[in-house]
Amino acid sequence: LLLPLIIGIVLAFYYSFSAEYFFIISSCLGFLILLSHFLKSIFSDYSKRWVFGLFLNLFFVTFGIFITENQKPENESNHYTNYPSRNSVIRLLEDVIVKQNSYKCEVKVIAVKSDEKWVNTSGKAILYLAKDSLSELLQFGDELIINSQWKSIDAPTNPAQFNYKNYLYNSGVLSQQYVDAKSWKLVKSQETFSITKAAFVYQRKLLNILKSNFKDDELSVLSALLLGYKDFLDREIIMVYSSSGAMHVLAVSGLHVGIIFMVLNSLLFFFDKIKYGRYLKAILLLLSLWIYALITGMSPSVLRAATMFSFVIVGGALKRQTNIYNTLAASAFILLLHDPFILLQVGFQLSYAAVLGIVYLQPKLYKWYRPSNWLLDKIWAITAVSIAAQIATFPLGIYYFNQFPNYFLLSNLFVIPLATFIIIGGILLFVIHAIPLVPQYLVWAVNKLLLFLNFSVEWVDGLPFSLSLGISITILETVLIYSIILLILPAFINRNFQKIKIALFLTLL
Repeated sequence: LLLPLIIGIVLAFYYSFSAEYFFIISSCLGFLILLSHFLKSIFSDYSKRWVFGLFLNLFFVTFGIFITENQKPENESNHYTNYPSRNSVIRLLEDVIVKQNSYKCEVKVIAVKSDEKWVNTSGKAILYLAKDSLSELLQFGDELIINSQWKSIDAPTNPAQFNYKNYLYNSGVLSQQYVDAKSWKLVKSQETFSITKAAFVYQRKLLNILKSNFKDDELSVLSALLLGYKDFLDREIIMVYSSSGAMHVLAVSGLHVGIIFMVLNSLLFFFDKIKYGRYLKAILLLLSLWIYALITGMSPSVLRAATMFSFVIVGGALKRQTNIYNTLAASAFILLLHDPFILLQVGFQLSYAAVLGIVYLQPKLYKWYRPSNWLLDKIWAITAVSIAAQIATFPLGIYYFNQFPNYFLLSNLFVIPLATFIIIGGILLFVIHAIPLVPQYLVWAVNKLLLFLNFSVEWVDGLPFSLSLGISITILETVLIYSIILLILPAFINRNFQKIKIALFLTLL
């Protein structure tokens, strides 16, 4: 079901279709699927089973086209870009983010003034505000009147440059603008309860706990590592982590959600001994994971991990075995139904590619070498994870970022175990921070781990030729590289080298 849905979404990305027309087609196909299900006596014959499969696949292709066309900003009749107005009412979708010369936030344009009357609108934009004592107090949910024209986002001028315009478009953002203190006015602060608002408030409380115990680079790395809060990260530390191949730990992902799940699952072990305890445990685990996902900003990688672990938790509560590939497919299917544009987001692609690589390749790589020494065995297990993830993601990394960290294996030997202990220590700190004296020892230990983490990453970055830059490939070349990988890997794993010739031919292309 996932593949035809993706095909429909991709078709809608590259071609324009009528949303109404494909709604009718998908509705008709849905009716035919129901009809074929009720007429089992006719379609139970093996020679006619393909009819149901055909209807089902066509339904999801057309439904993928429909939901994508329906969510395209340019297809929304009340989108704010259809009204060339200087006056608009916006609602903040996040707390303001501190930049060097301004405050930045993503906003929803809820109304514009057209022909001397206010018109309700939809659509998102990026707003930059001049720094002053009022703009720094703005929070999620606040509504402002803006007296300035929205500007379209410029396309990249360099062929190898990251396409920031497409990146924002895939998030539903079409315009941006900078306003000074005279061009905006606060008209409403959100006072009613909102789950998202509560998540931002709670994130600030947790950040205050970190700020009272850590400082400088240790604070910036820990806040990104634990809470997905990257405002404290300066450009230098981002470049160091990126060049060393350790940037993934600063983006909350499956590693972080997996550690949260592991810690909470261990702490709630006593529920397994209570009647119906496994159901209560499942509810607590689900609530905890999704609260964490909300607090950390609901990034594609966190959504993927939270959705995937939700299936694992529910399966465990019902005492059913879950297949990891089916779980991954189901999580992607649900996320794409909610937002088809997430398919084009870099984080979504890298997240699923990395997990698929680790799930499929890591066990096979690990079997190639089984050291008898315990420490060497653990080192090789981490190395196998890093190799599997890099094999699965490096074509996408080169395509989007035009660079490759040459010493990723070395950096991840330090980064993965250190990040694991730091996340566990950070969670414990949040739990026991109110207890006198006890947290001081934990803060000391976590701070030392952070210092060692930053030192390790900087050391790897300082090695000669740590980063290969200026590597530019097209979409076709990216597909060819993945084709080569898919041909070569089974050949080595199964000791069958017949497909190597095809891989070499594709390499020449």
